[in-house]
Amino acid sequence: MQPVGWSLVKAETHFPYVPGYLAFREVPALKEAWSRLTTKPDVLVVDGHGVAHPRRLGIATHFGVETGQPSMGCAKKLLTGKYNEPGLLVGDHSPIMAGAEQIGYAFRSKSKTAPVFVSPGHLLGMENSLQIIRQCIGKYRIPEPTRLAHELVNRFRRGELPEGMTYGTFTL
Repeated sequence: MQPVGWSLVKAETHFPYVPGYLAFREVPALKEAWSRLTTKPDVLVVDGHGVAHPRRLGIATHFGVETGQPSMGCAKKLLTGKYNEPGLLVGDHSPIMAGAEQIGYAFRSKSKTAPVFVSPGHLLGMENSLQIIRQCIGKYRIPEPTRLAHELVNRFRRGELPEGMTYGTFTL
């Protein structure tokens, strides 16, 4: 897991904050950043939900459908569904269920911490999403692709990185 690049875009949002409609605020900026990447990853791990969303169309799904990119969500909080608490060790997981439908996994990314919530977005299945997130675990609760992206965004907000800076993508 080494970053091989990134793309930074400052964009104005025109859609109000409405719980459950995050994609309408953020996907336009994500698409702009995506278009500037010189090297695209095979799968995009989005900080948000895929199908583990009340309308089965979280930000990871929305982005994937609009771009044709395989995508998955990995969120810090559960938006919908129920799950049994997974075991306390790294890699332990349990299904997130919406009635009889599985919509994702509660996944323990670090021992004895709260789980993260993994779900397919676009062009991925349940098991593929779980396998991919297993490869993204580092020493923190947040998987490396989204953790490193957060670090870059915070540096950008503090003025440490220039707007429009582009440097490839992350790879597994």
